[in-house]
Amino acid sequence: MDFDHVHFYLRSRAQSYYFAQQLGLQVCGTWARPGQETLLWGRDALSLLITYPCNSPRKAEPLLMSHFQNHPDGVVDVAFRVKDIGAQLKTIPESAILSPLKTKITASGGWAWGVVRGWGDLRHSLIQRWGDAAGHPEYPGLLPESQHIPTAPQLLGVDHAVLNVSASEFAGAVAWYQEVLGFVPEQRFTIQTPHSGLISRVMVHPLGSAQLPINAPTSDNSQIQLFLDDYGGSGIQHIALQTGNILSLVKDLRQRGLEFLNIPDTYYHQASQNHPQCFAKLDLDQLRQAQVLIEPQDETGKQLLLQIFSQPVFDRPTFFWELIERRHQAWGFGAGNFQALFEAIEQQQRSE
Repeated sequence: MDFDHVHFYLRSRAQSYYFAQQLGLQVCGTWARPGQETLLWGRDALSLLITYPCNSPRKAEPLLMSHFQNHPDGVVDVAFRVKDIGAQLKTIPESAILSPLKTKITASGGWAWGVVRGWGDLRHSLIQRWGDAAGHPEYPGLLPESQHIPTAPQLLGVDHAVLNVSASEFAGAVAWYQEVLGFVPEQRFTIQTPHSGLISRVMVHPLGSAQLPINAPTSDNSQIQLFLDDYGGSGIQHIALQTGNILSLVKDLRQRGLEFLNIPDTYYHQASQNHPQCFAKLDLDQLRQAQVLIEPQDETGKQLLLQIFSQPVFDRPTFFWELIERRHQAWGFGAGNFQALFEAIEQQQRSE
């Protein structure tokens, strides 16, 4: 099971073009029905669907209008690509299936897909593709647009998606993704500062690259609890985009106007003291200037997690982007970077 695409519900077409401007995506197609439009954005292995109300929004599909009655702008569907959709759906309880198996065949390929319930109001489309099938089968007749937006360098697709849930739902959410979609728990983190904390369980799929960390607050003033309050319940806090050259990509996206969290100099001082051999091989000034977090995963310093996190991209702080570079097949997540991220977000929230 791998990531296929991510579907957002936003309040306007202008917000959709904000994504293009700041991520270097290009419009691959449009689809319209009474009261709403959907844009398909793409770049290399990254695909985003964005749906928004327009003209006569009362005619829009109930799912769209229901979302905005309960939530602000955000992710509604994290879609997974599977190798055998029929076999996958047979393992899922009938009560969790929102849309049964459908098939669409074209001259060049085809799709088979279904939709299952995620945690809270989140959905997961499961899609099997063959041949040259591209785009999205639920949106027939996507109309190509002539507008071309220069693409960002080396955007390789979705690395992981992070789900925030309440403390009382944490165990249930972990069990849900195990029992319904076959994820298995891997890493576990407990992050604590003098002000707040969280617990996290990283869920990975044994038959692919999909990773879904699940977070819950351990204090009433935790940033996770603030997300839950602002979003109106559980939901996707951020999407991590994988790149092969994080420094080049950060420079590109900053020029496009995407703003990133500030990381204090003390982080780099402490990290270089903890891993002197590794940091001797890195251009620490360049990484510090870019505000990139560094997590060595072996003593040689070759296996590295390099990560950076954007400022919230919507009016309310309910979603942000992560960029991640995994050098020499670095896997999983590092406790040091996780702690640094939590502290950086906390510091930003305390300054507002």
